[in-house]
Order: sequence, then structure tokens, then C-alpha cells
Amino acid sequence: MALFRFFFIALTFVMPSALLAEKMEKIETLTWFNCVKEAARNNPNLESAYQALQSSEATRKASYSAFFPQLSANADLTHSFQPRDNNGSAGDSAPFSSSLALKEYTTDYSANLQLQQLLFDGFRAKGTVDQARAQSRASLAALSQEKAVVSYELKSAFAQLLYAQELITISQDIKKRRDLNYRLIDLRYESGKENKGALLLSKANLSQAQFDLQQAMRNNEVSQRQLSQVMGRDQFRPIQASGYLTTRPVTPIHDFRSLALVTPAHYQLEAQSQAAAAGITIARSDWFPQIHGLGALNARGNDRFPEYDGWSVGVSASLNIFDWGKTYFNVKAARADLLRSLAELRSSDNETELSLAQDYKTLVDAVEHVKIDEERLQAAALRAEIAEKQYRNGLISFQDFETITNDYINLQRTALTSRRDAVIAEANWEQSQGKGVLP
Repeated sequence: MALFRFFFIALTFVMPSALLAEKMEKIETLTWFNCVKEAARNNPNLESAYQALQSSEATRKASYSAFFPQLSANADLTHSFQPRDNNGSAGDSAPFSSSLALKEYTTDYSANLQLQQLLFDGFRAKGTVDQARAQSRASLAALSQEKAVVSYELKSAFAQLLYAQELITISQDIKKRRDLNYRLIDLRYESGKENKGALLLSKANLSQAQFDLQQAMRNNEVSQRQLSQVMGRDQFRPIQASGYLTTRPVTPIHDFRSLALVTPAHYQLEAQSQAAAAGITIARSDWFPQIHGLGALNARGNDRFPEYDGWSVGVSASLNIFDWGKTYFNVKAARADLLRSLAELRSSDNETELSLAQDYKTLVDAVEHVKIDEERLQAAALRAEIAEKQYRNGLISFQDFETITNDYINLQRTALTSRRDAVIAEANWEQSQGKGVLP
């Protein structure tokens, strides 16, 4: 019986441990490199921007076709009949008159092969190519901008998951500390050395620590889902991040205007201005003649599909004489679009320059704040250790002990939050420059 009880107790401890180990094995561990690689491959926003670029590239290549000969073929087959009178000539009576003795059926074949070459169209074809090239450059800049956005989202989500994981560890440590403090104060209360108010406050602090731990666990699951979403996963499965919340050294920067002029936002608006300038060329083309060179091979017959019958070459020219001001107003509208796009480019460059300065300041402040919080945390940890010994020996009051303990607990969370905020500020600074970790 005693042996059975021993095995039962052992099984009680082993089974939860085994289940916990099995659960831990199912959690996928991701490094920063793993996340970058998967996001670059699966993120739907990146895929959308990439396909937009492919569409623009296809349009650009198609625009060159206007400069090459256009070859077309045409074939006709016509089967008809013509009523005739007894003398073999067409009758004048109604088609269904009883005086008609004969109906002659005929079949006509014709074929045509035509070659057309653009000679001059008022530079419309050139404007179309320039416009397509500019739109392709705008799509490329948009892709770069989207990469920077996804890079920011990925880095922020990864930092948030690291933060959530470390917060669980800190919350567990705080819970243990609150539990030990509660036991210590309970002993002093039982011995008559502490009042009941201190005991109740200590118990409330323990309850708060238990809640904070459960909240940290819930935040951890949300952070996992956030990172999975940025990586482009459609199905959620538990993950954990491997790494540490840290930032690179910050390089001193003063010329934010130069940085603003090499961002994807600048290149995108600059390309849109070039497309608007090409729109003026296209609108003006209606003031010029349209000239084409033509060449054709013809074949015709009524017995069977005909053989070669003749050829022709020539030049075709057309000019729009009067269109009630349509071309004039189209040119005027195109010029207004160009001026508008140039104004937007100027405004965007100014806003980007200011945004870069602000984001850089935020990054520098966040990095320096991490150093200060780490120093304060070290000091608070030492004070908490000393205060606990002093309180055990009755050298300080409960109020002082509680104040020092709370200070240390709050600084644990504050230091962790500062490291997370510094990483997010670094990610935001990279996005402002149009840079990131995605290839």
C-alpha cells in the first residue's frame, strides 16, 4: 500500500511536468533572421506592392511597341446569290417573282496583309513611353516604401514579443518577492511587531502581482499573434522570440535635408512629377499631324482561296484642324497637374526633413534614457536588498520598506519598457529614412 502511494505521488508530479514539456516543445522558437526571411516571403502587403511593380513594368515594356511596325492580317469569305431572268441578266421583278427561272450563287474570297509603321505622331509615343517609365519608377519607390513599413512593423512586433516574454519573467520575480514579503510581514504581525494595516496592504500587493503575471501572459499571446500576422502567417501557432532588446550605437546626424532627398517618398513623388510632365507632351501631340507608312499585300478571287493578287505602299497623314478647344484645355490641365505634383514634392520634402529630425531626436532620447534607467535599476536593486535585511532586523519602518520595494519593482518594469521603446524608436527612424531589414 505504501509503495502504491509512493508511485501515485510520483505520478502526480511527473505527469504535469511531462505535459508542460510537451507543450513547450510545440512552441516554435524564432530568431530575428527567421522572422525577416519569412516576412520577406509571405507578407501580403509586400506581395501587393511587388505585383504593382510588375504591372507597371509590363505597361512600360508595352509602351515601346508604338515605335515598331504593326503587322495585321485580314481574310474574308462571302457567299451570296443573285437572281437572274431567262436571258441570263438580272431581272427587275421582285426577288420572289414566279418569272425568275435561275438563281446564281457566288463565293468570293479575299485576303490582306498590311504593315503599318509610325513615322510621326507629334511625340505622343515618346510621351507615353516617358510616362510609363516614370510610373514604373514610382511603383519601385512605392515597393521600397512598403518594405520600410513592413520592416518597422516586423521589428516592432519582434521587440514587443521579447518585451512580453521578459515581462513574464519579471512578473514572476515580483510575485515571488511579494509573496516573501507577505510571509515576513505576517510573521511580524503574529509576533505583535507589525500592525494589521501593513499586513492587509502586503496581501493586496500580492494579489496585484498575481494579476500582473496573468496579464503579462495574456499580453504575450497577443504579441505572438501580432508577429505572426506581420510575417504573413494565416494560421496561428504558438511562437517565442529568441534575442535581447538592444539597439545599435547612434551616429550623429545634422543634415536631414540630404536624407529627405533620398527617401522613397521623394523618389515616388519625383517620378509622379515626371509622369505629369510626360502628360503635357501627350496632350500637345494633338496639335501635330499623325503620319504613318503603309504597305500591303492583297489577294482576291471567287473560285478558291486566291493566290497573290497585288501589293501597295503609301503614306497616310491626318491632322486635327479644329476640336473646339479640346487640345488646348487638355494641355492646360496637364500643366496644372505638373505644377501640382511639383508643389506636392516640395511639401513632402519639407515634411520629411522635419519628420527625420523629430524621429532622430526620439531615438537619441530613447537610447540615452535606457542607460539612465539601467543605472537607477541597479541602485534600486541594491537598496531593496539592504532594506529587506534592515526590515527583518527592525531597523526601518514598514513604510520605508514598502517605498523602497515599490521603487525597485516599478523600475524593473520601467527599464524593460525603456529598452523596448528604444528598439521601436530605432525601427521608426529606419522607416523614416525608407530603410529596413528586408531585402
